[in-house]
Amino acid sequence: MTEFHGCVAFDADGTAVGDLGRAGLGFAGPGLGRPRVWRDPSAALAVAQRVVTEEDRRERQPTAGPKGCVLVLDGLLFERERVARDLGSDAGAPDSALAAAWLDRHGPGALARLKGDYALARWDPARRELLLAVAPMATRVLYWHGGAGGLWFANTLAGLHRFPGVPREPDTLQLAVHLLSQVLDPADTLFKGVRLVPQGTLVLATGRGAREQAYWRPDPARRLRLARDGDYAEAARELLDRAVRARLRAAGGPAAMLTGGLDSSAVAATAARHLGGSRLPTYTAVPPPGAALPESRGRYADETAAVRAVAALHPNIEPTFCHSGEPSAVELDPTRLFLAGGRSHPMANHLGWFDPMYRAAARDGRAMLLGGAMGNLTLSFDGLRGLGDLARAGRLATLLRLLRPLAAHLGTRPWRLFRSEVLRPALPPRARDGLWRWRHGGRAPWARAGALRPDLAAALGVEGKLWAAGADGMFAHRAGSRELQAHFLHARRTRTLENQATVRALYGIEERDPLSDMDLVDFCLAIPREQFLAGGRSRSLARRVLADLLPASVVETVPVGQQNPEWFTRIAAQRDAFAAELDRLDGHPLAREVLDLPRLRALLEAWPADAQAAEARRFEYECLLPRAVQTGRFLAWLGGGNG
Repeated sequence: MTEFHGCVAFDADGTAVGDLGRAGLGFAGPGLGRPRVWRDPSAALAVAQRVVTEEDRRERQPTAGPKGCVLVLDGLLFERERVARDLGSDAGAPDSALAAAWLDRHGPGALARLKGDYALARWDPARRELLLAVAPMATRVLYWHGGAGGLWFANTLAGLHRFPGVPREPDTLQLAVHLLSQVLDPADTLFKGVRLVPQGTLVLATGRGAREQAYWRPDPARRLRLARDGDYAEAARELLDRAVRARLRAAGGPAAMLTGGLDSSAVAATAARHLGGSRLPTYTAVPPPGAALPESRGRYADETAAVRAVAALHPNIEPTFCHSGEPSAVELDPTRLFLAGGRSHPMANHLGWFDPMYRAAARDGRAMLLGGAMGNLTLSFDGLRGLGDLARAGRLATLLRLLRPLAAHLGTRPWRLFRSEVLRPALPPRARDGLWRWRHGGRAPWARAGALRPDLAAALGVEGKLWAAGADGMFAHRAGSRELQAHFLHARRTRTLENQATVRALYGIEERDPLSDMDLVDFCLAIPREQFLAGGRSRSLARRVLADLLPASVVETVPVGQQNPEWFTRIAAQRDAFAAELDRLDGHPLAREVLDLPRLRALLEAWPADAQAAEARRFEYECLLPRAVQTGRFLAWLGGGNG
């Protein structure tokens, strides 16, 4: 990830004027080059280039376009040759030069046609106009703050807070939402006055103010019907091929994260085919030898055998298996994480599990890793919520035809499947909420997700705000499968991207996800729901697409691989540290205000006897507890003025 930041002083007497001279300071991260800065009396833009593609070696950002506009860009364009032909430019030009020329010719209104995975900022000195933009379904983030006669921007929170003019005051409501893993507005951040540019959004700022404009969103209302069932699999395969091919550019060649599931296996196998005889290094996190692994229904703990089966089918895949029996450094002391990304990571425990994999890739000089994190919402969507869609559409014959073989495929009873995927989603939202409370001792759904103090939740009106945003902690409002997919692909994914940006800044490795491709997203939202359930199988679309690309043992398996299967062993090693941290946080006003410290202490006191006993309360001990502790550490770090 190339890092950039800058500021614009629209008012000669504003705070931003004093920050113009700070552009270019504070860049620090693996693989970043020497900062380059462009300035005029009103604006300053700075870039520290990281070489991720071969074309990056020719980058000399900030880039001045033909009309005098100046651009900084993090990312890559997917259709460089087409863009170059359109512009009459050199096809070997750096991505930033092509983007600058494209915007000069076509303007911001054409950004939807500039396909890629990028975030950019562009200053027009003649019009005194700043453009910020993040491409649709990009894996990038871009932050900004407007006020005091200026606007500041950066593609990491740490970079934005290098400027003294940007407030560093945490937003208590957003801290609460962060603890609950919920989203009210995807443009909100953990800090007051700091906004995020969501994917498919641009911000235009002048001296008169800033205007946010969405130019692309996942559209759950769109419909697509093809002539034959086989046409859907063929179209999806073509989109998968195109998405992977567009993301292969990498200095030193691509590499991939590989598990035994359909998603990352589909990406790695497709990449291996496109690479012909060229090697594709892959990295897999596995449990350490001898780890105590509890039984978990519907999941398997060690993906080594499945990865080896994929590699046997594609001999140019060269797998590396990574593990660690100890908590990682970022779990025990997350200071480096906070310094790199400027924020807390809500799943530090899982990041710790992946840490050996990232470190191995970094040691091997990998600049980029392919992955398939969004596959569950696109190509390999399980389709189960689509049963409710069929019922609401009155297509009962289709529903009944699919129900029995699907239940057999999943190893459950038809009635149970009908109850969970048709009856419950069909209940009015308030009825579902009441049912949840009845089954959980009157506790609100949001309370399951995070250790937020109940009195603070009441004072902030958290429950009402969640309902207004279409959620209650369990996404009870979103009964339709398309609406649920669209919400996760946009609002919820924006939070995931913040986590990925922090990881990039920490390890210096870029992650790309072909299964989040904009065209693939559009296709998977629009096709009939039964395409994901055809033949009475969940994930049917992916299974048909990948039938000749992956081993049958991977394509046909129903259980899924379990991330961090030795989680309890790793968490147990931190129990004393958690107890000491809770005592320390009791003396920190903001942490004490936000965190339900008595609930967290109760978890420590009721510590499970072993890994199998802990499995029944996995969410609390693997997610809720370490997330709360990590958030408290972040608040203490923030209050200490580190930066």
